[in-house]
Amino acid sequence: MPEPAPAPAPGADVAPAPVTPLPSPAPTPDVAPPAPVPAYEAVVNDFHQAMAEGWKEGVLRHLADGVRIYEQGYAERSRDEYAAGHLDSDLVFAAATRRERLGRESGSSGDHAWVLSQSRTQGEIGGRTVDLEQTETMLLQRVGEAWQIVHIHWSAHGRGD
Repeated sequence: MPEPAPAPAPGADVAPAPVTPLPSPAPTPDVAPPAPVPAYEAVVNDFHQAMAEGWKEGVLRHLADGVRIYEQGYAERSRDEYAAGHLDSDLVFAAATRRERLGRESGSSGDHAWVLSQSRTQGEIGGRTVDLEQTETMLLQRVGEAWQIVHIHWSAHGRGD
């Protein structure tokens, strides 16, 4: 009868024990990752985020000097005019309400882009309940590597109007 193999000496190389591989995870359906947001849409998103946060400088940094802002028949013809005009009341309104984007279309051609959005805004301001359907047109122009908003047109009506 053969003798059993001697035990390895302390510190001697020992072959590792066999490892049982873990089962592979179940395959997941092929889902395409969301498309990246174009830079001009990111500017519009950041503009609205700054509005909601009441960050005046964050709003103004995205507006071209000569921006035209049309809202409910009123017009402001520059970033400075908007800053001195109703930007403060827009910030108060945005802070007191919740804006839900319902749809968006956008595109670009060369150094120009457009972002067309529909939204619903709800909240309470000055003791008054707000429930509006809104449309927004933003035109942007690329200046160097950055996009700037050169035109905004906002319109809204009460839900059910």
